[in-house]
Amino acid sequence: MRYNPFAYEAATSLQPSDIVQIYIEDFNFSRFIDSTKNIFLIGERGTGKSMALRYNSLPVQVEKNGCMPKNKILSIYIPCHTMLIQSKEHEILDEVHASIVSEHFLVISIMYNLVSSLKVIGNIFNNVDKNNIIDDLNYILNFDISKKYGVIDGICKYLQRTLSTTKMNLLESVSNERATQLFPSMLSFAGHAVPLMEQLTKIPELNGCHFSLMLDDEQHLNQYQVKKVNSWIAHRDHSLFSFKIATTKIDKPSYITDGGGYIVEGHDFTSIDMEQDYYNQNSNFGKLAFDIITRRIHKLSGLKDIDAKKYFPENENFTRDIEEARKEVRAIAESKFPDGPVKSINDYIYKYTRAYYFRKRSSKANRPPYSGFETIVQISTGVVRNLLEPCFWMYDSALSETKESEKGAVISHIPAKIQTEIILDQSLKKWQWLRDGLDKVDANCTHEQAAQIYCLIDNVCLLFRKRLLEDISEPRAVMFSISNKDSDCYEYIIGLINIARRSQYIYERLGNSKDDGREEPYYIINKILLPARGLDPVGQHARVSITAQRLYDAAVFNKPISMGTKDFRDGTSLLDFFK
Repeated sequence: MRYNPFAYEAATSLQPSDIVQIYIEDFNFSRFIDSTKNIFLIGERGTGKSMALRYNSLPVQVEKNGCMPKNKILSIYIPCHTMLIQSKEHEILDEVHASIVSEHFLVISIMYNLVSSLKVIGNIFNNVDKNNIIDDLNYILNFDISKKYGVIDGICKYLQRTLSTTKMNLLESVSNERATQLFPSMLSFAGHAVPLMEQLTKIPELNGCHFSLMLDDEQHLNQYQVKKVNSWIAHRDHSLFSFKIATTKIDKPSYITDGGGYIVEGHDFTSIDMEQDYYNQNSNFGKLAFDIITRRIHKLSGLKDIDAKKYFPENENFTRDIEEARKEVRAIAESKFPDGPVKSINDYIYKYTRAYYFRKRSSKANRPPYSGFETIVQISTGVVRNLLEPCFWMYDSALSETKESEKGAVISHIPAKIQTEIILDQSLKKWQWLRDGLDKVDANCTHEQAAQIYCLIDNVCLLFRKRLLEDISEPRAVMFSISNKDSDCYEYIIGLINIARRSQYIYERLGNSKDDGREEPYYIINKILLPARGLDPVGQHARVSITAQRLYDAAVFNKPISMGTKDFRDGTSLLDFFK
């Protein structure tokens, strides 16, 4: 069976050799990760945070280069979304003891991943006395590492035994109200993880090494663990270790330390936003998307002369019709600006060509033939996982339609017809998931909120549809910002939007305010929803300002969002809408 080159396995499921093959270093901030600075990678699920950390991890770098990194930065990948780190024993304790237990479990995970990662350095213990190393570790850390397993396996087995013993004794002691007796044996970062790193650097092969501790999915840590990590980040000496933290935007943990202070961006850490806008093929994400898809085509399909644009060709009729629309719009622009300037004519053509094409289509016509690499990238909304998912299903569909006599042949491109079918199918499924209710996938969402989020997104899309068909400036705007934030309903709307963001139906970006030039949040509905509504996913660099009150009315009362002209359908109550 042929391997689908667009398979989008989670980064944690991929082997080092797979990551080396498909990862694109450019535009992924690798130069920041491969440093001694404290770094926060911030972005929603699917934006490439885990892949960036995994690529820079020690096993992958050794796989890529055949040896330990020459700069001696050993990047240790530590997943936080694990049963160990997320142990709930702390919930039955008071705050002081809960903090100690939470740090204990986190430190065990850090130390275990650190030591086990060193296995890929084959000559680490050449010409050293392993028994002396174990004796030193046992004395300094107060461990009981068995010499029969060697240094690495011995430490790993000791940590595993410590974990199981702690869990068993903790539950027994709590039930007997003797929990305090256990806490002197708990591991801490300063008392165990740091001394371990110090001892490891005394090994000749690791002398002068820096440990880059990469915590993935920090949002899954409990409040005590987050405060501990922030305290470690605030440590001024970065010669031995630093932290690389990946977290989501919507559930981003606080910056408060264990002592009640806080860490400051620019002073204690550098923050990198992994979410990027995509306005044209020359944007950073446009280039990244092109390289990601092209690399997979070359490496996994063996088609060395085919790039992403050739592999996903645009529908020929659509290309022809758009060109015809461009000519007609140019004629209109030249009549509007008979004396120029050229910029005004070109700006008019940019704004109105695609809108003109959509307006000319009969209301009874089928949906537009969504196809072409540009369209695929646009519907990804700047998220790598959203980019790969439709490509995966397009390839699978093309494989299914391959004639029996051609089963062994390489798929040289994805026909535009298949692209359109998959994009529309994915769009309709996304709407169905939304209509079924986000309360079924988000424990913090009520059934009423799920219904309101559907109405909110539905009415915003209807507004975009109306704008596309009206003769207005910037008809292809598919982003919105919120005005009148002092309204009583603003916080309620933000609450709904945050639920939709967790489910990745809405994305938040920052941009300059039109009024005072400050940065303000604006929102993009997941663009995979647009094709099912006949909208143009290839939007323009513009956003619609909608008052909080109108968004509230759209969500709670299913009232259409007015453009300042007569509404084009009546609002109905949620009760009637969801009967």
